[in-house]
Amino acid sequence: MDEISSFLLSVIESSDDAIIGLKPDGQIISWNAGAERIYGLAAAEMLGTSITRLSLPERSDETSLILVRILNGERIRHFQTTHLKKAEIPTPVSLSISPVFDNLNRVVGASFIARDLSHQFHFEKSLHETEQRYQQLKASLELAQQIQETLLPSISAISCDLDMHVKTRYSEDIGGDYYDLFRPDAYPEHLLGLAVGDVTGHGTGAALLMAMAKGVLQTEVEHSPFNLVALMNSLNQFFNRYVEAGQLMTLFLALIDVRTRYLNWCSAGQGPVYIYHPKEQCFEELNCTGPPLGVLEEPEFESQFRMLRDADILIIGTDGLWEARNPQGEMFSIERVRQLLATWHHKSAEEICEGILARVKKFTAQDELNDDTSLMIIKIPDRPRLTGTPI
Repeated sequence: MDEISSFLLSVIESSDDAIIGLKPDGQIISWNAGAERIYGLAAAEMLGTSITRLSLPERSDETSLILVRILNGERIRHFQTTHLKKAEIPTPVSLSISPVFDNLNRVVGASFIARDLSHQFHFEKSLHETEQRYQQLKASLELAQQIQETLLPSISAISCDLDMHVKTRYSEDIGGDYYDLFRPDAYPEHLLGLAVGDVTGHGTGAALLMAMAKGVLQTEVEHSPFNLVALMNSLNQFFNRYVEAGQLMTLFLALIDVRTRYLNWCSAGQGPVYIYHPKEQCFEELNCTGPPLGVLEEPEFESQFRMLRDADILIIGTDGLWEARNPQGEMFSIERVRQLLATWHHKSAEEICEGILARVKKFTAQDELNDDTSLMIIKIPDRPRLTGTPI
């Protein structure tokens, strides 16, 4: 055997593909190591047998028809089919079959190359299953988004003499930031209840906890509509009884008397919350009046009162707003929020709210947030105040 023939034989033997030599009638005359690995059959078992031995019973004539085409000088490239390996186990393969010519250009046999597609098929199957699971998860998240959107009330549905706007952006499809506006049947029309809260974490778990907290709050509002401390105690009891340790919620609850402009609030660690007085060009920070919900079993919450002035602006946000970071790691900061609000105080509540959130997005230079972000802006009309009994 000359050097070139020896080299070619080494190439055939070292190939991972099955390289099989056939006579014109399909009889196997060579069977390399790659064929042994793919089909699990030794050369001693296959030499002298017909290549049709590898075909599925229902495809017994497939190889014979291909050989007819090969004898006519045709080449078959990357033909995918299924063969049988040892123990009659089906395996997907890709075939490339070429005619072998002698010196007189006559077809004297065929070169039959088979590539095992099992790993590719398993990968494609896994990819398909992953895609199906992703679509199912996507559908579930879209449903969760729709449900959560229904949990957050529309400002337009609340009729009152206030300029209000609120917006929530989640770091994931759903999250744990929460706001609410409520006016139960027991409330006079001039009273408006509001809530802004933040559940620890984000994503599905935080969203479920937020939904449960909203349910508890709305139930308790019907029983104690004017008692913010009682509402906070009920929510805190819920967190201590039914929520896993370490999962907390900060919450700002308030009642606004639109007629007299009295503000009554109770804050469970939610802050900072500000009133901006545009005529005096100063900010007033409202006190936290108790710890976050779920920290203590029997906390001492208290409510406080403040008279709102003409053109005052109430600013309630969650920490995802001022803790948003730019690519350099710098926080947006509460100072920037205050500067923007002081600059834009003459704008509508919607313009202020949307403008600040747009600045945060530009500051972070990314569409996705690291934390849920909410902002509520309430502007008091600049007109004479009506007298009445405080809340």
